[in-house]
Amino acid sequence: MGDPPIEMPVEWDKYVDEPLTEKELERLWQSVNRQSPFGDIIWQQKVCKALWIRIDHKTCGKAKEK
Repeated sequence: MGDPPIEMPVEWDKYVDEPLTEKELERLWQSVNRQSPFGDIIWQQKVCKALWIRIDHKTCGKAKEK
């Protein structure tokens, strides 16, 4: 594996090996189900703008039948 494109924090491997909290895991599954970027709202907005992705946090999943 090559060098990462950014300088990695000290002991980054210990950080990534830590299990997610229940809240983080719930947010991860929301992102997966909504097919949206995972991270804080500022980061999500930057990614969506860069990739021309529209995220509507009010609705997700299949439209309800009338």
